[in-house]
Amino acid sequence: MVYYVSSFLNKMKQKIINPYRNGYNHSYKNKDCPFCNEKILKRQAIPDLENNHWHILVNYYPYLDGNIMIVSKRHLLNISSLTAEEWGSLQNMIKQTQKLLTKIFKTESFNIGINIGPYSGATVKHLHWQIIPRMAEVKNGGVINLLSGLQIIKISPQELKERIIKANREE
Repeated sequence: MVYYVSSFLNKMKQKIINPYRNGYNHSYKNKDCPFCNEKILKRQAIPDLENNHWHILVNYYPYLDGNIMIVSKRHLLNISSLTAEEWGSLQNMIKQTQKLLTKIFKTESFNIGINIGPYSGATVKHLHWQIIPRMAEVKNGGVINLLSGLQIIKISPQELKERIIKANREE
């Protein structure tokens, strides 16, 4: 299945082949919250990295390899609901996850972002940030993929979780 990650990539004709997004069917209109679901949290969370305010989750429906999320432990819809302590804690989480992903993916380039509200592209009504490492070159199949603007997601969410846990323990 091919997905355009954003209008920016769409303009560049950047296509992503992602077998892990096939099962994703959540929309902003859903009443249930996957980030408040203990079964989902158990599968996706990296407990060694969480703190009092934030979970670190591997994205089981990643946009690109290495896609993780920082998810508020409180069910919040907007950044205006964050306390000063939560903001400070978030900064530390971003630094920590970026450092680990830099080590794993050997890159200094990242997309770090948030979508708030139904018209932003958000599909989950729960405050969270996406952190996505970006590489300078396509490493998923050489010249053919580079010329076609194709990215193939090769790292499974479970493998990513294992790599992050290992890199964190080596720190």
